[in-house]
Amino acid sequence: MTFSWKTALLHAAIVAAVFLGVGLLFAIAGRVNAERAGQLSGGFVVPSVIVALVWSFGRQTRRPGLAYPAAALLVIMLGFELIVLAQMARSSRPLPALTEADKARPVMSQTPGGTILCQSALGLRIQSGGVTLTPANDLDEKVGPSLARTNLAGWVYREAGGDIVTIMGARGFDSERSLHSLVTGFMKSASANKNIAQTNQRIDWQGDHGTVTVASDLSNGSKMAMRCVSSPNGNLGCVQTIGPDPARLELLRNSLSATGCR
Repeated sequence: MTFSWKTALLHAAIVAAVFLGVGLLFAIAGRVNAERAGQLSGGFVVPSVIVALVWSFGRQTRRPGLAYPAAALLVIMLGFELIVLAQMARSSRPLPALTEADKARPVMSQTPGGTILCQSALGLRIQSGGVTLTPANDLDEKVGPSLARTNLAGWVYREAGGDIVTIMGARGFDSERSLHSLVTGFMKSASANKNIAQTNQRIDWQGDHGTVTVASDLSNGSKMAMRCVSSPNGNLGCVQTIGPDPARLELLRNSLSATGCR
């Protein structure tokens, strides 16, 4: 039996569409981030096309020694793609919904060591270190809804020197992967925001909790610095400062803990 390249290319295109379609279905269902699903499925296209051409050649020329192993390899590759996508779906679960107590603004109180901000439901504690913070309710109204859509709570403050300080809290950050997802989301937002000129980030995972630091240069000359910490129970707290000199409020960011208010 003769071999037809046209038929072989049709077979290869069908196989490639199957591998891409599996990733597309996971993305449409919202189980896996569309970009990650596309990258994974795209990585299977070239090898699956090559194997499909071998299978088509064996099938058209009636050579079972080529066709059967190639078909088996395609099935194995598709199964592997499904397993990886399923694992990605499990690790990409949405953040837990926040309770009303989680969304409550941190309480400011005086202690022998100075003024602290405490969000008891999430276990967030910040030592002000002499920094004067005033709630900025007008900015809360702008920031709050966008954070709430991703199950993040946020509270904005004006600092006496003119900087803007935002405290954020969430649940569900109980793995290094979850912190990477946090940074990935921030980097995507930064790349889409023309007001952010440059961004650097670092993740430090320590077995059952971790720390994230992010620094950005803004187009208006200000600088954004953010430090996030997670606790072993998955609670996350972040302190973000925006102003001309991020070093001035470094102690405030470094005082954040997510292990309780004591």
